[in-house]
Amino acid sequence: MQRSEHPTATIVLLTKNGARYLKEVLAQIFAQRSDFPFECIAIDSGSTDATLAILARYPVRVERISTEKFNHGETRNFGARLARGEFIVFLTQDATPENAQWLYRLVSPMQQNQEITAVCSRQIPRETCNPVVAGHLESSYPLCANAEEIKHFSAGTVDRQTLRRCITLSNVSAAYRTATLRRNPFPKTDFAEDAAWECSALRRGETTLFQPQSVVIHSHAYSLGGWLRRCYLHAWAMQQIYFLTDSAHPVSASHRKRSIHSTIKNDWINLGKRNFRGVRRLGWVLYGVAWHGTAMLGTALGARGENNLGLVHRLLSRRQHLWKTEPEKNAAATISQGVSLTMPPQPITRVLHIVEATQTGVGRHVLDLITHADRKRFQPALCYSLERSDAHFRAALTALRAQGVPLYAVPMFKTFRPFKNFRAVRAIREILQHGQFTVIHTHSSIAGMVGRFAARRSRTPVVIYTPNGWPFLSTGDRALAGAYRQLERRAAKWCDRIICVSRHEQELGVRLHIAPAEKFAVIHNGIDAAAITGDRRQARQTLGLPDDAIALGTITRFAYQKDPLGMLEALAPLLREQQNLMLIAIGEGPLKAAAESTARHLGIQRQVMLTGFRQDATALLSGFDMFLLPSRYEGLSYAMLEAMAAGLPIITTAGGNSEAVSDDDNGFIVPVGDHSALRTAVSRLVQDPALRSRLGRRSRQKIENFTVQRQVQLTESLYDQRLKEYQNKG
Repeated sequence: MQRSEHPTATIVLLTKNGARYLKEVLAQIFAQRSDFPFECIAIDSGSTDATLAILARYPVRVERISTEKFNHGETRNFGARLARGEFIVFLTQDATPENAQWLYRLVSPMQQNQEITAVCSRQIPRETCNPVVAGHLESSYPLCANAEEIKHFSAGTVDRQTLRRCITLSNVSAAYRTATLRRNPFPKTDFAEDAAWECSALRRGETTLFQPQSVVIHSHAYSLGGWLRRCYLHAWAMQQIYFLTDSAHPVSASHRKRSIHSTIKNDWINLGKRNFRGVRRLGWVLYGVAWHGTAMLGTALGARGENNLGLVHRLLSRRQHLWKTEPEKNAAATISQGVSLTMPPQPITRVLHIVEATQTGVGRHVLDLITHADRKRFQPALCYSLERSDAHFRAALTALRAQGVPLYAVPMFKTFRPFKNFRAVRAIREILQHGQFTVIHTHSSIAGMVGRFAARRSRTPVVIYTPNGWPFLSTGDRALAGAYRQLERRAAKWCDRIICVSRHEQELGVRLHIAPAEKFAVIHNGIDAAAITGDRRQARQTLGLPDDAIALGTITRFAYQKDPLGMLEALAPLLREQQNLMLIAIGEGPLKAAAESTARHLGIQRQVMLTGFRQDATALLSGFDMFLLPSRYEGLSYAMLEAMAAGLPIITTAGGNSEAVSDDDNGFIVPVGDHSALRTAVSRLVQDPALRSRLGRRSRQKIENFTVQRQVQLTESLYDQRLKEYQNKG
């Protein structure tokens, strides 16, 4: 063993009256041949045999807690908080490493592959194990020593059937990245905390590994009564992991699928391989029938859990609640000399952001709230749909995953697909109960409807909604707009606060009776102005602009809301009059092809540059002479705020944008759809370079009121306020 003040791995043993095997377990631990240092911690929960005396003979740090405070999930989280190593290894007191390579083979896959977050060992039975139980254990690890099994799925795409086949992680012997486990701790459960954790990890898109080369010797000598209770608890736990929204649904366990015929056949073959013959072989086969029948009964009862008769449930569970989902106060662990050690608190407030429209501003808004969150007080997670996404958002997901942010992909649809969106509701309800989230923050109309409905059914303490533009403004169909308003009024009752990104958006919601005024809060969008940099000459060279060209620029989405066709029609006369004017529009959208066709029809195609999506869009802002955003409606445009940070004069329409732009101060406000007013404003800036310069300087000054830090701080203050109100009600 290598000892160091800075160990690579921390081995955590949970002990209680484990003297029978503990000596050989510790001997094998400290005989490990690894090329990295490690430490060993034992958390004892009230041993009365020789366990503590055995631990005292080895260089093991011993922490003692009372029996009442022991909990499989939370006690292991306590061990993770005590660990100093980059990796934490859990080993039970009766699991003996088979050889001196156990630790190295368990940890090295995570050292070699940063994508792997957890690794578990293969278990083999002890020689004293009865042959039926031994056969069952060996069938649970069918890969034996052949190959590793890597389990990885795109975040949120793994279904329940696949999960059941893949959940093999066992804390009998398993290693985790310490930082990952601290961010995503075990649930507070008395059973199956490892299965629940792996289930959540695979749903987040993380990678786990079954490593058959790392072997421990471990098996239990269950009586039939003990085996009945064990199967009951296991099925009960699996029921709550996989079917959180339907407690009556049966658990699909391997024992229930096996017929008596296949059970007898498999046991007969396994016993033959172990050289059992004649009457002795027949006797064990009969025992196997009883053993598997007990498993089937325990599984069937466990799938019903608390729906069983009260006496059955109490006898088999020996607890009132297997899974603790209510917030618990910090527990104090009693140390041997009577000193009190307080367990550090759980990661504070878990916030789940739910978003469907991940394009442009909405996706940007959500990413800012997650990226700039105060991680000392909030632990963000993201539930998203890729049905309407852009390249920037998809690239950001990789960065969030590297930061350890839990990610859940749930398909949601803007088009009329009620059955698929009801599936999304069910999926989100499962995520809410798995993640034990305290705050749900939904963004945009579809995710707002789906997420708020799921949160209402799950009784989440705090539910926030940010519309990012009212949906009834996005259509010219009056009947459809009316239906959207009715839906928004109904869904407003399912949340605690509605955050509007501008006062204009709030006033519209109050005027249309979406919700009472006191339910609204206004938090303006914000940006990191220091990140908006660019060289004017280089930007213009990239765009291919002549030195004498005056660039009318925009970063937009070619969609109904932004009215790109109206902008082309308004500017066409001006472009035809002045050949040195260039209109540059960066972005994508369903109307892009129509915009290209309109430019050709108007005869201005040589002066119109539609670049499509550009990763360097903000850097190109420095090559513009002014910024145009004549949208039909806006909350508060991120692209416009970035243009202000770049020092550009702004021409935009009335609405939310007018809270950052003032007439003849840092730009001009024109009425929606007024082509003449838009043309006049552009013409004034084209003819007056000094005016462009003055308005641009004011834009750069005014952007100081719209910082991302302020936006996130105000949002988190709202979370705190609502949580306090919820706690006071409780």
